[in-house]
Amino acid sequence: MPSYRNGGDNEVGIPYWLCFLLTAIPTAWLWYRDRRLFSSPPDHLSCRGCGYDLTGNTSGICPECGELRPETASSEVRKVEANG
Repeated sequence: MPSYRNGGDNEVGIPYWLCFLLTAIPTAWLWYRDRRLFSSPPDHLSCRGCGYDLTGNTSGICPECGELRPETASSEVRKVEANG
């Protein structure tokens, strides 16, 4: 148990679980908040494979991992089916 001396012979003990909770609770809350804030809505243009921001990308292919955007992939399938 960590201890703190307040100048005299008195020693104040702080349990480890209290130190853990004092850091774990804010950390968990910040993690949860960031996951909620930065999770992209379905219409946001980001790669499903790596999360790369595809705003302004006209090719429909992620430059990081090469995965097709979902709407591009479905249009490619339609083109192949139409061409036979």
